[in-house]
Amino acid sequence: MSVTDVSPDTEADGHTHEAACLNCGSPLTGPYCEQCGQRAHVHRTLHAFVHDLLHGVLHFEGKLWRTLPAIALRPGKMTREYIEGKRAKYISPIALYLFVVLVTFATLSLMGGAVKFDDWQDRNSVDMQLEAQIDGLQNLKERREVLSGPASPERDELLTRMYRNRTVKFTAENRDEYRRQAIAAIDRAIPLQEGYVESWRRMKAEGIKTAEFAKDPTSDFTSAGYFTVEPGDLSWLDQQWIKAKENPDLLAYKLQNTAYKFGWLLIPISAPLVSLLFLFGSRRYPMYDHAVFVSYSISVGLFLFLIAAVLSKLGLDALTPIPILLIPVHQAVHFIGTYKQRKHGLLIRLPLLYLFTGFAAAVFILTIGLLSAG
Repeated sequence: MSVTDVSPDTEADGHTHEAACLNCGSPLTGPYCEQCGQRAHVHRTLHAFVHDLLHGVLHFEGKLWRTLPAIALRPGKMTREYIEGKRAKYISPIALYLFVVLVTFATLSLMGGAVKFDDWQDRNSVDMQLEAQIDGLQNLKERREVLSGPASPERDELLTRMYRNRTVKFTAENRDEYRRQAIAAIDRAIPLQEGYVESWRRMKAEGIKTAEFAKDPTSDFTSAGYFTVEPGDLSWLDQQWIKAKENPDLLAYKLQNTAYKFGWLLIPISAPLVSLLFLFGSRRYPMYDHAVFVSYSISVGLFLFLIAAVLSKLGLDALTPIPILLIPVHQAVHFIGTYKQRKHGLLIRLPLLYLFTGFAAAVFILTIGLLSAG
């Protein structure tokens, strides 16, 4: 059986020897294609693969160690140089942002997450929680079946237990009405419980081993408890609140993962707000400048937040406020250097910058909350 190699034709030394670009077909006149910029000769050796890998890592690392001191000590100058075209020695704002996001969420995951609800949590395995939620769903369906069935002592006893927290006096005339209300309440509860089951199944599928749940849940769907009937439908916000109280660790898990996936939304939220600071000034800056400033600023803020989280995890609570307080200080220095602000303009724009920062954070948190719901 013969083995046929694929193009491009490769010599025994692992190099290609061609007269036209392998990418676009243009004639080659030098080491790079004049049309698309690809290297003229393609290497197909393991040595070349390892070389490219090391070059990519070390090239990024070299830029990283030039960018980090610059953005820490002279952020305004660095950002202005990048905007004006001196970019070869710095990591791009998006690359730095993605790097910081990766490091932040990897570290937070190793520490067990950034969001905790210690006042109303208890630890348990996801498997046990999933089983409990499935039992609760089955229990609700069984109750509905009993209440929808023919009159029996079992049905009367169940109805009495379900109204145990309300002063209800059953009579022959009102018993059926209360029974219909109980069935309607269970019909509203079943979709909620199905949502809990699905959420825990997702957590289990993604490898979560332990989770935290409410010690004093707002409603009890377990097989050992009784569903207390209350009149009226639950609003969407009420349903989300019940879900949060029932599964606080799931809420933290959703918030953290949604923030990780959609953290980039802070850039388009913040950049237009920064542009408003110069709406009535003598200087005008392209939106690109604001996007670069915002991206670098968010990266620094996120990194300082990570330091605060690590200090808190290590029990150094006295030091935790320091990186948090450095965020507005660095933002001010960064803003002054990037936009070359004078005293009068700074007195007006800096307070507005802090105001817009808080507004952007609020919009982002609200957006993350809405995306995490369900």
